[in-house]
Amino acid sequence: MSDPIKIRCEGKRSVACKGQQEISQEDIAKNKSKNAGKFICSECVKIKDKKYFDVKVQCNIPALITFRVFAENEEQALEMINRQTPTNIRYEVLKRVNIKATVYEAGMAIIKLIKNFR
Repeated sequence: MSDPIKIRCEGKRSVACKGQQEISQEDIAKNKSKNAGKFICSECVKIKDKKYFDVKVQCNIPALITFRVFAENEEQALEMINRQTPTNIRYEVLKRVNIKATVYEAGMAIIKLIKNFR
């Protein structure tokens, strides 16, 4: 068995990876053959790649919608809000009720996961 040598890890850095590992020549040859010619320590092998996802959540959010209407009386004002655009919308996001969430890979249309909350 040959003497252990210090070699630099070429993997993604984890908290436990110190960057240099003491390892024997035989283990270096085995590791490099598995990892396309690069030495990657066992701590860095455990790290999984992260990717972006788009998550669309269907929910009920209480909102206070304000309209400004020019009307003759209260009843006419209530009838006119169906055709008007609101002047102010104030959401209460903390009181929202989630109904359904759909997870997509970022920029794609393929659904990865659907979760119903009801």
